[in-house]
Amino acid sequence: MSFKKVTLLSVLVLIICALIAFETFKDQLFSNNDVLELLSHQGIILKDPFEILDNSTSSAIGDYSHTFTLQLSSQEVDRLLLEFRSAENYVNLMDSSKNRHEPYIYFTKKLRSQYFEKDKSFIQKFHEPIAGYAPNFRIITIEKDTKHLIFEEVDD
Repeated sequence: MSFKKVTLLSVLVLIICALIAFETFKDQLFSNNDVLELLSHQGIILKDPFEILDNSTSSAIGDYSHTFTLQLSSQEVDRLLLEFRSAENYVNLMDSSKNRHEPYIYFTKKLRSQYFEKDKSFIQKFHEPIAGYAPNFRIITIEKDTKHLIFEEVDD
C-alpha cells in the first residue's frame, strides 16, 4: 500500500472517529452560551445565573428535536412572567368565565408567536414556516412552582 493511500485512509478514519465522538458527547458540550443564543431567538433574555438540569437531542432522517430544562431564580421567573403578560399576543387561559383555549397557530404561512398563561405555567409557542418544508416549532414553558424553563424544538 502506498503512503498516499495510507494517509488518505488514516484521515478518513480520524474524521469518522471525530464525528462519532461529537455525536456521542454533543449533549455534554451544550453550554450556557448555547442556551442564551437559543432563547434570544425567541426574544427571551436571561439576566440571572441559571442551571442546566437536562439537555437532550434526537435526530433521524428529516426529523430533529431538542429539549432542555433550566432552573431559574425566582426573580428571573417573575421578570419573565411580567414580560409575557405584557406581550401583544398574550392570552390568559386561567379566566374560567370565558371559554378560552389555545389558539391554533400551526399551518400558517407567516412567523407566529403566542403567549399563554395557565394555572401552573406560562407557555410561549413559536411557529416558523419554511418554504417547501415542514415548519419549525419551539415551545418554551415556564413552570411557576418549580421555576423550571423547558425549551422544546421540533423540526419534522
